Amino acid sequence: MSKKGKVAGMVIGGLALGAIAAATAAATANDLKQEKKAYREMHKHQDLVEQKKQYIEHGKILYYNPIVEQKIALLGFHRNYLSVYTKNKTMELKKDKIGATEFWESVPITKGIEDQSDYRCKVALKPYGSELYLCCHKNGSLALQPHCKSYEQWIVEKEENTGMFSFKSAHNTYLCAESNGKPIGNRKQKKDWEKWRIIVVQDKAKEEQEKKAAMAAKIKQQQQQIAQNQQQIQQQQPGMPVNDGSYY
Repeated sequence: MSKKGKVAGMVIGGLALGAIAAATAAATANDLKQEKKAYREMHKHQDLVEQKKQYIEHGKILYYNPIVEQKIALLGFHRNYLSVYTKNKTMELKKDKIGATEFWESVPITKGIEDQSDYRCKVALKPYGSELYLCCHKNGSLALQPHCKSYEQWIVEKEENTGMFSFKSAHNTYLCAESNGKPIGNRKQKKDWEKWRIIVVQDKAKEEQEKKAAMAAKIKQQQQQIAQNQQQIQQQQPGMPVNDGSYY
């Protein structure tokens, strides 16, 4: 084979390898895109499953509202909930079901709204039943602190088309669900891992207390109405005793 033929063969071979590499890269990119899409769908599905459980148990579904104090669970992109252990002040993302360690309390922050200096929706996130607050340090590391200052306040951002929420720290970084099961607060951009599905956890014992309180209030109102009616009758007919049922 001539020298020109060898060069031509090498060029053609190089072009072929380049085409194969490009096709492989395109296929890989497409696979990653499809994989992310599948993860998003599974993430959404798990949220819907939990919402269905809430409906079956309580007969209703409550949606997250950051301007109202609520008991919540935070579902990360990898379909695990944000767990917290107050004894050793640690957090992780390893459980795919909601239990006591996955309960958080979302507390609205109104400072700044009152004097119209800051209209951003802010919350503090507390392990449920504790007086600790989720804190984001400057380096993005997370901790639990016994006070609620600027580092313990999070700006809530809602993605309207998906119903998902993101939490931005005082350092303009986002709360992130890492794939290794560790939460972090150092992400400057809001992508899939920085978006959370929020499940409002309904409290059956609290619901029973509210029902009892409502029933007691209704009975009291009825008794007051009966007493008022009897008083009106006495005023209209002062000479006649009101029949209290002791005689006919």
